[in-house]
Amino acid sequence: MNPEHETVIIGAGIGGLGAAIGLKRAGLTDFIILERSAGIGGTWYNNHYPDVAVDVPGIVYQFSFAKNPNWSRTFPKGREVQQYIAGLVDQYRLNDHLRLGHEVMARVWDEDNHLWRLTLADGRVITSRFVITAVGAFVEPKVPDIAGLESFGGKVIQTQNWDHDYDLSGKRIAVIGTGATSVQLIPQMARVASHLDVYQRRAIWVFAKPDFPIPRAARWALKYIPGLQSLIRGIAAAAVEVGLVAITVYGKQIAPITLIPNWACRAFLFTQVRDRELRKKLTPEYGFGCKRPSVSNIYYRTFTQPHVDLVTDPIAEITPTGIVTRDGVRRDIDVLVLATGFEMSQSPEVYRARPVKGRNGFDLADYYENNRAGPTRVSRCLSCPTPSWSLGHSPGAAVPGTSWWRTPRVSRCGSSPRRASGGLPRSRSRKRPITDSLSSSRPRPSRRSCMAVPASTPTRTTSTATVTSRSCGPPRRTSRREPASGFRWTTSVLNGYPSPRRARG
Repeated sequence: MNPEHETVIIGAGIGGLGAAIGLKRAGLTDFIILERSAGIGGTWYNNHYPDVAVDVPGIVYQFSFAKNPNWSRTFPKGREVQQYIAGLVDQYRLNDHLRLGHEVMARVWDEDNHLWRLTLADGRVITSRFVITAVGAFVEPKVPDIAGLESFGGKVIQTQNWDHDYDLSGKRIAVIGTGATSVQLIPQMARVASHLDVYQRRAIWVFAKPDFPIPRAARWALKYIPGLQSLIRGIAAAAVEVGLVAITVYGKQIAPITLIPNWACRAFLFTQVRDRELRKKLTPEYGFGCKRPSVSNIYYRTFTQPHVDLVTDPIAEITPTGIVTRDGVRRDIDVLVLATGFEMSQSPEVYRARPVKGRNGFDLADYYENNRAGPTRVSRCLSCPTPSWSLGHSPGAAVPGTSWWRTPRVSRCGSSPRRASGGLPRSRSRKRPITDSLSSSRPRPSRRSCMAVPASTPTRTTSTATVTSRSCGPPRRTSRREPASGFRWTTSVLNGYPSPRRARG
């Protein structure tokens, strides 16, 4: 049995589109992109709350091969990012590959036919040889487990599903959560609310944000002066990368150095908030880098306004009219905004609802339940024991910094499949093949050896043969330099003579 498609990419966000572009640039065009939403952009399509914006400079928030000289600000708003993403789809002619409104509910490996079966929400089944999962790190909004939440009689808004038709002017608003989303959202809520309560569990480190409009002359220079944008982008990316990688990867080794951003944030907080008690509430009790920091010029200052209260007492329950904290104080509200984060991509519950079933009864939900470190990584993207399945983001494959964009990282999720499948023909046989496993590390594939037989070493990817890499990192190097000899091939003799399906333009 032949699959309907060579590759299926799940997700039309930055990761999925980057993987699609990577395949196209390699001349591989037999793929589709399944997206459950009605539009492209992933997190930028779903998150459209007031003042949503990137929290790194826009000049590094782009692909190296598709630079945008027209960012209007150093930290572009979400609308501009969406326009950039739409431009990528047009530039690389991805519209014909997009399947919007197609939600994948299950992914099951068919061992007999050596392909993946993807079940959609409407019951249809799509088959493919490769699956690239690019659903991102933040999969589903996390609803807080607070007693009485469902009994609230006012308006409840989740940041991912913002209701722009609802008028917030003059309302008593409560925001639960003080993460990166709230840093952008809370100042906007303070502008329209008659009273704003912010419920904080843990404070967040916040830097000053060097955000300013980019003059037209500067945009002209970035566009027309050769090498200028690449130079500036390289410097900015290096600064962001060194900082983030140093803190997240080498935090213990450079612990004394992290005192510098710690002091910088404290000094910035002091200039914004002079009240000692309020400053104490807004100061994190953990070291810098233990949790994602953010940037804003107005977040801290918002809490000094007379109609804004920062509540640090835990929530006891939510009533039909408001919120009661454990100290017994009741605060009545009209609108409840949930900025409580997301279920991460490694959450077992995500894969209970949308299972991934591999070989020999492998269940990804059970694996994540027992292995919080995530799948073994090969070339950053591939995981075991799910043949031909490329995972764009996992605990064992995540890389901090701007590597998502450089080269680019997301399109490298197609690197190992491309290396594994390069030059192999696609089977046109309609009959189930008889397999004959070979023991050599990589037998030279003939025009008759096309079907997949899974190997048994750590992590695998397949095209017409199932291959297994012997390398397990570092991922940045292996994703770009994984040699063909690093894969083990098992071959099958087919009833038929397939011809290549590799595009030439």
